[in-house]
Amino acid sequence: MKNEYRITWNLYKSWVTANMFKGKSLFFRIFWCLLLVLMIVFGIISLNIYDVKAISIYFFLLSLLCLYNAFLRHIILAKKTYRKLSQTYGKENWTRSILFENDNILLTDNNVSIKYKYSDIVDIKENGNEIFVIFNNKSFIRLYKSAFIGCDWSECKKFLKDKSTLTYQ
Repeated sequence: MKNEYRITWNLYKSWVTANMFKGKSLFFRIFWCLLLVLMIVFGIISLNIYDVKAISIYFFLLSLLCLYNAFLRHIILAKKTYRKLSQTYGKENWTRSILFENDNILLTDNNVSIKYKYSDIVDIKENGNEIFVIFNNKSFIRLYKSAFIGCDWSECKKFLKDKSTLTYQ
């Protein structure tokens, strides 16, 4: 059994942006937006009240920092990480293969391989076309239902249930 898909910038970006509006990330995004509004308001007030208008420049610079942290930081860091991965693999886009062997799961990204044990699986979560196989060290493998080769997701799910100690329904 095999799950294979091509990793592109758009796919990688979708992984990064999927969690931008959940949990801690949402909290910090709201925090930076509120701080952005506050810095703009203080900048406008300082233009009108104080004789020294230079302080308003600092408020407007701080508002640019807030804008960066609220909306641009995640994408810029993701682009940098993707570029480094592309250099490591020697390609702009590469193929990820997840092979379900008898003894372990073999994840291969272009020329780098990692083996996972079935006994380390603690959970499997499905979200639309995506499947997350979660391991006891909090790492996970992302699979796509439409990317199976030689089988389908129901066969793989049964295989994983048989191989692991997981009580997945």
